[in-house]
Amino acid sequence: MTQDQFFLILDNIGRVFTVWSLLLFIIWAISTALAVFAFIFLFLRKERRLVSNLQKRIAFINLTGDSALIESEVESISRNGLFKNPNVWSDARCNTFLTDHSVVIIAITDSTDVEAFRSVYEKAKELSKPVIIYTAGNRQTSFINDNRTLICSYAFHSIATTPLRLMADIFATLSTFPK
Repeated sequence: MTQDQFFLILDNIGRVFTVWSLLLFIIWAISTALAVFAFIFLFLRKERRLVSNLQKRIAFINLTGDSALIESEVESISRNGLFKNPNVWSDARCNTFLTDHSVVIIAITDSTDVEAFRSVYEKAKELSKPVIIYTAGNRQTSFINDNRTLICSYAFHSIATTPLRLMADIFATLSTFPK
């Protein structure tokens, strides 16, 4: 084997490795581009959902019998800037207006009328609206325990016991729940 043949063999091996490296780079670039495209698509889909849900109003139904119990929460939602001012009702018969709302918040206490709660809850369930049950700051309300079977009969519910949890649940619901 002459020196020229040896260098020719080395040159051919180098070309094979160069082509192989180029193929690996092309495969890596295509995979990376597809992963970035999929991430952007999923991110934009979630953002579109959030924006469309933010354009709808929030239904705040006060079944506590005392509007002062939820006054600060309603004010916090109104001042937030992300959410439209909520429609606040203190009558369970408002459930006919729930179709135009993105989320239903039901404020309760231990003395809440079960039939009034059931009426609003069943209507929200029928309309497939997410429901946040707000205990008006009372963490130990017996209403939740007494009516657990009714509450758990609908998968899209959340129980908020503090104002901060209420705000977090509203935002989480609006950003993830479909139209």
